Amino acid sequence: MKLGVALLSLAAMTAPAWADERTMFVNLGGTFGVGLPSEEVNPSVPAHGAEGVLMGRVFGSWELPPVPYRDGRGYRWRPSVAPEVVIGRLRIADHRHGDFDDNSATFLALGARLELGMSQHKGGLFQVSARGAYYLAARVGLLTEEHHTPLSELAIGQYLYAGDNVRFGVELALLSLFVPGADNPPMVPLAKGPWSDGIGPYTSLLATVYVGFKL
Repeated sequence: MKLGVALLSLAAMTAPAWADERTMFVNLGGTFGVGLPSEEVNPSVPAHGAEGVLMGRVFGSWELPPVPYRDGRGYRWRPSVAPEVVIGRLRIADHRHGDFDDNSATFLALGARLELGMSQHKGGLFQVSARGAYYLAARVGLLTEEHHTPLSELAIGQYLYAGDNVRFGVELALLSLFVPGADNPPMVPLAKGPWSDGIGPYTSLLATVYVGFKL
């Protein structure tokens, strides 16, 4: 709880002076992916192949309203930066220990999206109108388990509005857990997640779909 309050306070202190032009979106996302294979550390901890990763997340973002349509046919573009606060639950099918029941952890993160917002008014062959954005996102945070393992996420994504108050998005990301490597890993690993097994950094490739609602 204290960690969450600290992250929220930092987000508030770093909010830009023009925050009154912005609105808040709450985004609900589901993530799936694969953890990248590892190398063998010692004979008792064999290397593993790709393994499944699941995640549920809620993130709040503060951003400018959708890019207005042109009066006539055509496009408009607008760059912007949108800060984020993220809370999620991560689950990894950690084959290093053969235990699939308790490989979950909660995380909290701060981040920002570098966006290129767009509006398309009666564009293309079928004269479609649409608004949304393409973006790059960077996030840093901590797992809330005992060791408070640091994490980072780099993502590319896109979302489209359905009206002014709802949107749908997708993103692809690289998630890294900065797990320290132990000088002498235990002969019989007792940890139930890669964030506390002493084997070293853990990396996953992820895909997320989400829906956002304007508050």
